[in-house]
Amino acid sequence: MKQDPIFQSAVNPGERKKAEARVRLDDTGNQRLLVRYKVYGDRLAYDNLIEGNQRLVMSHALQYRQLVPATEQLVEAGNKGLVRAIENFDPVLHRGFSVTAERFIRDSLEALIDQRRKGM
Repeated sequence: MKQDPIFQSAVNPGERKKAEARVRLDDTGNQRLLVRYKVYGDRLAYDNLIEGNQRLVMSHALQYRQLVPATEQLVEAGNKGLVRAIENFDPVLHRGFSVTAERFIRDSLEALIDQRRKGM
């Protein structure tokens, strides 16, 4: 059998199986990347999570374009939320990563809007 390329960096097969058991995998691959990052400290997996979820960030950022015309600020705030989602995601407590990420992205975007309103 061919070994899953996502887990090739695992120290041994026993550890790989433990990591797979801790996370419910979904079809997007986010869960596997989260295991690689959180369990094995794989920085490439972290970068892939950020890059792979940019469409999610953009879709939420563009919904707030009427309130904050600077798209760069919206994307930056959305990315901060995405980073928080990656750091705080717990597969035991949450159903899927994208649901958790959406919540953190929205929270960051709304915090930006609140900050701008208070500044005006």
